Amino acid sequence: MKPHLIFWPVLAQVLLTITLYILLGRARGGARKDKSVDIKRAPYDPSVWPVKVRQVGNSLDSQFQAPVLFYALCFVCWATGNVGAFELSAATRSRWPAWCSPR
Repeated sequence: MKPHLIFWPVLAQVLLTITLYILLGRARGGARKDKSVDIKRAPYDPSVWPVKVRQVGNSLDSQFQAPVLFYALCFVCWATGNVGAFELSAATRSRWPAWCSPR
């Protein structure tokens, strides 16, 4: 199997992170327009943001925890040339959202 195929799930993860940044920007911009947040307290107290903004922010925060291990493992598989059907399947399955899983 071609080792470079391991980077497709990595690309999907990177696109998810970029999408979350865009969603967070839109959510925070909407909250600022609605004047539903105290701008002076926002940098120091995340609880001033509406619930929807905090949910997107928490999702973005989690992208810098377990996915970092995912990136490292994908790089190690690629660097050592150990990209087989199992590794590719595991990488793809780990990035597949639970709500998209076949029943």
